[in-house]
Amino acid sequence: MTPWGLAQHTQWTAILAAVGLVLLKLLVFVMVLALIETTLAKLRLFRISGSALMGVPQPTSVTGWY
Repeated sequence: MTPWGLAQHTQWTAILAAVGLVLLKLLVFVMVLALIETTLAKLRLFRISGSALMGVPQPTSVTGWY
């Protein structure tokens, strides 16, 4: 038993199937990597620091906003 994308025989059909499976694995890997990277970038973009949150109650209490 060989891994996906490794041709067991030197026939053209086996080689073409192996190339197709390697490209499919590469496509899946790239899509998962892009999903992880965009998720982490969004988390970094919309992160609010703790000090910013701690400064919010004081001005709102002075102005009367709730």
